[in-house]
Amino acid sequence: MRVSRGFIACLLIDTFHAVIGNPVRLINQARLPLQDTSSPFLTKYHSNAELVHHLTQISQHCGGIAQQIVWGKSNNNLDLVALELYGGQESVDCRPGFKFVGNVHGDEPSGRQLLLALADYLCSAYVAKDDRIVKMLNNISIVIIPTMNPDGFDQKLRENSKKVDLNRNFPDPIKNKLLKSLREHTGMEQPETLAMMNFTLSRRFIGSLALHEGALVANYPFDGYADGHTEIRGTKHASPDDATFMHLAKTYATLHENMASPSNREFPTGITNGAQWYPVYGGMQDWNYFAANCMELTLELNEKKWPDVPRLAQMWQENLKAFVQYPQTVVLGGVHGHIFSSGDAGERNALAASIHIQSQGMEISSCPSGQYYRPLAPGLYNMTVESSGHIASTVEIRVPEDGLGLVLNIELKPHDQPTASMEQQIFNGSPTINLDSPVNLSHTALVVGKGSISPLQVMLYVLGIPLLGGLSLYLWRQSQDRKEKASEL
Repeated sequence: MRVSRGFIACLLIDTFHAVIGNPVRLINQARLPLQDTSSPFLTKYHSNAELVHHLTQISQHCGGIAQQIVWGKSNNNLDLVALELYGGQESVDCRPGFKFVGNVHGDEPSGRQLLLALADYLCSAYVAKDDRIVKMLNNISIVIIPTMNPDGFDQKLRENSKKVDLNRNFPDPIKNKLLKSLREHTGMEQPETLAMMNFTLSRRFIGSLALHEGALVANYPFDGYADGHTEIRGTKHASPDDATFMHLAKTYATLHENMASPSNREFPTGITNGAQWYPVYGGMQDWNYFAANCMELTLELNEKKWPDVPRLAQMWQENLKAFVQYPQTVVLGGVHGHIFSSGDAGERNALAASIHIQSQGMEISSCPSGQYYRPLAPGLYNMTVESSGHIASTVEIRVPEDGLGLVLNIELKPHDQPTASMEQQIFNGSPTINLDSPVNLSHTALVVGKGSISPLQVMLYVLGIPLLGGLSLYLWRQSQDRKEKASEL
């Protein structure tokens, strides 16, 4: 167990839900309204020039929330373009991002058309004030990259114009063991690869989807084996965040209309570990995880490469629900909130801090405004928060099963401040936990409605024994120097 420097304080927290929808409920809803299948985005494969033109048109009719970005150049000097959709107020370095990347392999072009259709759909829904889409785009920066390999598309090649497979061209912990960090360059990266690395590292991407063809499955890390062998073993190589990756892959496969289906003979569950399928080194998926703390899945969306044009409308229908819901599950379905530094007069100041989940791989950091986002599968975790000059804190959290996520704000005390007793408060509609001394059950009770619960019942709750038929639980604090009071959440 990772031990905080000042103390360990564990508290089982009741569920606090984010405002965005539930993937389980969405599965049971009626199909989302689809674009007219006569849309030009679904009736032909557009040239690179047409693709850029359509992105520009979409950005101009998106209610002021769209920004077209040129994030690099291809070997043949074509612009690598993206469309960012974001209606929130956070600065670029703090807004939580999710990216869609299409056409990594030039001969797998369906992602180009699907992502053009997605950009148009999201913009149209936002302008029409679709509550679900407005909430998503006001909370998450959606970055749509229809093509990473325009040169390969022009030539109908898997590789780029230099005959390099871009999905084998990223720094890799096995291939490039001498690198101190996978954020470094090997000198072998193609312009498209290097541009994607730089763009990814310039943003705070929480999750990503790379759209491919050749099977029907959601592929998750690790893609290769620690010994670097290339033979197909059929054995899994799990990442430290395997439970979360599996949860995310299952979420996408379930939201897809037929990915997780007995009719999918090769992958009836709809998911696979990359190495277990076949080992890959230098892939974009593992690089995102190692270098950028970005949880990317590789989606194979059609068994046949370069699907016939009539198939595009069917693929759009199959994926739309997942395209809309999955980013929300990744960004908001784990734990997220703000980190604060508490001042002498009770004021709270945003704090940059590191956040570590015990037995999980990624150690993330909050941005300067204190925001953090950590994808997690449902379950119990110990979360440690540390910041220079402050007392570190460890808290036990429960990510709920319903996919709505946990919103958790945490205060850290500076080293030179006296510690206070534990408390949970409301701040901007979400809980703030001030953990500067161990939990003392003699000074802690729970309130259910108007009635209090004894310390013994608190212990039973911590041990997971249900209390009073699932009524909402409320935390209350007693201080020896203050009158007894209870604050309803």
